[in-house]
Amino acid sequence: MQVHNFQQLYVAELQELRSSEAQMGQVLEKASNAAEHKELKQMLHEQRERSRVQLRRLDDLILLHNSEPRAHKDQAMTALAHEVEKMTAMLKSPALRDAGLISSLQRLGHYEIAAYGTAATYAKMLGFSDDQKMLHQSADGEKSADQRLTGLAERLVNRDALAQA
Repeated sequence: MQVHNFQQLYVAELQELRSSEAQMGQVLEKASNAAEHKELKQMLHEQRERSRVQLRRLDDLILLHNSEPRAHKDQAMTALAHEVEKMTAMLKSPALRDAGLISSLQRLGHYEIAAYGTAATYAKMLGFSDDQKMLHQSADGEKSADQRLTGLAERLVNRDALAQA
């Protein structure tokens, strides 16, 4: 897709974000299967459900702007997702794997936070206040998930991993 104006750039960002969210859902499913800690598994399952909702919202937004939801594949997210798989395979003990999963997933989440923020800024510039509100809501969900993962890591998971050293 050739981008000739700011609105097209905005739609391209939404498409990239949609790709990121779809990939994140796949990563979360694999990560929840690989996780050992019960609370981590539950948290990842909840994040997967939130990701599905956000994916539907992005599809609706993209369609609202007369474009195709699946037009792009976000290569940066593809690379980050590969790192999660690499980390999962590399860490053999369940406690270490859980700690590694959290750190890897947080990198993906931070990427999504940045992408949602960029798209929300573009929406604001274009006067799409409803889009902006939805994008900020999704970014806030990502930030909340990040905080929850940090809390779980500090409270339990990292301590368990450290105890194995």
